[in-house]
Amino acid sequence: MEHALVKYLVVPVLLLTVACAPAFSPGPPRALQIVHNRYGHESARLVAIDDRHVYILDGSNDSFGLRRVPRGGGPTETITRGNESGSWPTAIALDDTHLYFMVHVGEVSFRSDAKPQTRVFRAEKTVEPRLEALATVDGAPGDLVLLGGDIIFSTTEQSPAIHRMSKQGQSRSAIVELAAESAPVDLLAHGNTLIVADHDRGIVFELSLAGETRELVKIEGPVEVAAHGDRLAVVTARGVFEVPSGKQLARGSRDATFKALAAAPEGLYYRHEQQLRFLPWTGGKATILQKARFDIDDVIVADEGLYYIDSNEVWFRARARARS
Repeated sequence: MEHALVKYLVVPVLLLTVACAPAFSPGPPRALQIVHNRYGHESARLVAIDDRHVYILDGSNDSFGLRRVPRGGGPTETITRGNESGSWPTAIALDDTHLYFMVHVGEVSFRSDAKPQTRVFRAEKTVEPRLEALATVDGAPGDLVLLGGDIIFSTTEQSPAIHRMSKQGQSRSAIVELAAESAPVDLLAHGNTLIVADHDRGIVFELSLAGETRELVKIEGPVEVAAHGDRLAVVTARGVFEVPSGKQLARGSRDATFKALAAAPEGLYYRHEQQLRFLPWTGGKATILQKARFDIDDVIVADEGLYYIDSNEVWFRARARARS
């Protein structure tokens, strides 16, 4: 049996664990790992993949943590773990050498005087990791992406803004400060710009690193945006829509729930009610790929197939083939 070399780094709010893992090799569709929540409800969220691992946020211990599973299946490793005082990881982005993540800091409260903060960290993806705290910003954490040599992240609640800083934590500034009612729930790096889904204001807009904005489409409750090349789409609770035309690509019944949008050359993958579905870019009838045991959440497209969450398990399956 191959032994993993494990390294622990302790900081005030986090525990970092990094270990070696075998390289991924393709295989048949399968469940990779069960992620149990001690309260019995669905908590796992798929957040990223790299050449070796699938990264998930889940509440399988006393507090929410960021964990990873080998893409070929295997034991779960804890990377960061929150604590009961109100600190937990919320979003992650990856490059070839580092992982970057945000942490919510502060008591969870519905009081108007609650003042959460966002902390941004990075860690090397090696067996000798070095954890770095890059920034602390007022406001609750939103989303985080990488664009070129920069980290782009959003904050909400009392300090809604989209921020930019280098991957080394230098030259931090707000690209744009948002109205009090704004809650950017999803950021997408697209070429040299950002695509932002602003759920509360009901718009999807393009944002340059210089702070210039261009509205793409008005749409009720945008949740997540996805792109392949020049094609853009957005998912709301009521359907999947093309951007910027606003054309509805997929619709359901009045009580249907859509979520978890991912784009690929062949088309769009998304959750509709309790089903994983595929829709070619050319349109037509959607194909049901899988009926969930409980709920499909957070689909990620890779060259070898799809990774997604179903009933607190990380699953892998082959991608669809669009009709010619």
